[in-house]
Amino acid sequence: MEALARSRLWSRCKSRASAYYRALTRDFNYSTDFFFGQDFLMAIAGARLNSTNVRIRRWWNAYRLVSCLPVLLIYWNTFVAVRNHAKLEIVLSCVQATVGLGITVLRMMLIIWHYDSLMEVQRYKLCQKALSMASYGVGVMTVFVYLFSYTILNGLMSELRVLAQAFSVVFDNTETRVQRKLELEPANSRQHDLMKKRFFWKFVQEEFGDCVQLHIEFLALLNRIRPFLNATFLIVYYSTVISLSSGAIYVSQMENVTIFSLETLYYCVWVAFECGTLARTVSMLTESHESIGWEVYNLDWHEKLEWEEQFQEEYRSVRATMLNVMIVAQQPLRLNCYGFFEFTQDRFYELLNMAYSMFTFFRNFV
Repeated sequence: MEALARSRLWSRCKSRASAYYRALTRDFNYSTDFFFGQDFLMAIAGARLNSTNVRIRRWWNAYRLVSCLPVLLIYWNTFVAVRNHAKLEIVLSCVQATVGLGITVLRMMLIIWHYDSLMEVQRYKLCQKALSMASYGVGVMTVFVYLFSYTILNGLMSELRVLAQAFSVVFDNTETRVQRKLELEPANSRQHDLMKKRFFWKFVQEEFGDCVQLHIEFLALLNRIRPFLNATFLIVYYSTVISLSSGAIYVSQMENVTIFSLETLYYCVWVAFECGTLARTVSMLTESHESIGWEVYNLDWHEKLEWEEQFQEEYRSVRATMLNVMIVAQQPLRLNCYGFFEFTQDRFYELLNMAYSMFTFFRNFV
């Protein structure tokens, strides 16, 4: 009898858990929405919940209130340290925590503000990578704002690689289409040569046109999300300088190793890793975009494209298209923090020098 009761209790708990799981996956649209992983992270970070379930939203709102307690504690400690005129390294440590938290909240607000524009990235198939992570509060929010930007950049970079590959096989695809078309069109040798040339110029323009259209769609999407990326990079850059310099001062003044000093060191390593990987990814994104022009340049156009009086318009059109693609591919993507500077890997090295300069300056007052 007791075993039967336990079995019924287990079945009831299992069915209830399955019901909640189905509700969550239905609300998050897991089966069709690539950003299910992102929405899940936004939910556990307390930023946004894509659910109309009243009970789930009620528990989520209570969870958001609990998540605010560490935030209030950090700001209170900073206020107390400044009011009591604590040592400079203590004040800088509190400022580091306050700035880091404020920057994380600000970046989360940027994601929410640009949410509709960012969701357009989901149409790129190669961006579709599921993200899963379970943690709590501020830590989840800190990791999420990094993963969101990093995932978008990697998705864009993958799409550029596909575009470059598409341009590199334009002539191969054209030859394949011409051969298939000729097999369906019986003709003598003279007519065969004329039809082959006519089909070639027709299909090569179509192949280039399809690739150019994909390139235009990519650039249009990049224009939509560029304000979000530029704002994120600008915030990340200067907040990393402040966090590294203030954290280095606090750690250098510690006589004994404590848990808080280890946490400070971990946070400094984290912000440096975040800024460095984002800068490196932007550099790789720029290189991937430039590779489109090189792929077009390396085509056997000097052998495949032969000028003839009968097809001179098609010849000029294809040559003009190739030239325009190469010119556009060499243009910068304007991920330049609203014109302040290009957010690249070289700029990250300058950031480290700037953080070290600030560290040596504040160290004179400790």
